[in-house]
Amino acid sequence: MAINIRAPAWWCILLHLLVIFATNAHARDAAQYNDNGVNDFQAGNITSFVAQDIKANIVQAKNTTSQLPPIKADIAAVFRDLRISTSNGDNFIYSWDQDHAGTTQRAYGSEFPSGQSYGRTGGNYQNQINAGAGMLLSLNNYSPSYMINMTYGTGPAPPLNRLSDILWLQWSEAVQAGHALEEVKGYGNIKWFYQHTVADDFSMSIMDEIQSMPNQTLLPYPGNTCSMTDGQVNGDIARAILGSSNGNVVAFFLAQHRAQIGKKSTVSKVQSFGDAKVNEYDRHFLFHIVEVVEWEKAKS
Repeated sequence: MAINIRAPAWWCILLHLLVIFATNAHARDAAQYNDNGVNDFQAGNITSFVAQDIKANIVQAKNTTSQLPPIKADIAAVFRDLRISTSNGDNFIYSWDQDHAGTTQRAYGSEFPSGQSYGRTGGNYQNQINAGAGMLLSLNNYSPSYMINMTYGTGPAPPLNRLSDILWLQWSEAVQAGHALEEVKGYGNIKWFYQHTVADDFSMSIMDEIQSMPNQTLLPYPGNTCSMTDGQVNGDIARAILGSSNGNVVAFFLAQHRAQIGKKSTVSKVQSFGDAKVNEYDRHFLFHIVEVVEWEKAKS
């Protein structure tokens, strides 16, 4: 449980600067894990790119463990606490690779005119979705720009290269598959956005600053919980995490696809947990998603 503290004024100033910097992070085209910058096209415009720019390997196994990797112990603990099934039949594992060169079939904003060439970047997106329960678990995501920068692939990146868009397509497919199984309520059933292993430099730098504050040591799950409505330091921390690279993808996922979701949703609180003293990458975020109407009631 997070502890409300009256931080020294200089800590408050630092956090406010972090929030301002973080919420403008989308202006940076960072070549890092989870490259979550803003794009200028919506979900309805990108679906035709799936067959041409993304090779999908979608695994859904029922009553077998042969095709799905064993769930990690720390992930299983979160799922148990939230009463989410970890069985194969309820969870979809997605691994998509941007593994071939091509050209855009139509214009996607000024950056991607029709006929624009793009390379075989090696971008990879691995995520797990339980659409019936409302859980989107972000596992290992390497953006095209990161892979190009690391010389694992060749550029330029295709228009479909932002994690928020990839996750929307994967979420949509999981929801549609769930409809066929009569298990899913619809696109608006998103309740949790679990970012496992926060590894990008920008998000880690924010966490380093937060963890250096009094009473903000990173703890194993459930870790520290900070509400967006908290008027004290915890509220600043929640907004700083939402403004990080990992938080940006959640915000854009909800904002860009409001029409498909069918309601205006927002992040009510965020849990941060792990043991960075043992492993600097053992840091995780769990964003709680609510409808804005519910959030407004909670604030009052």
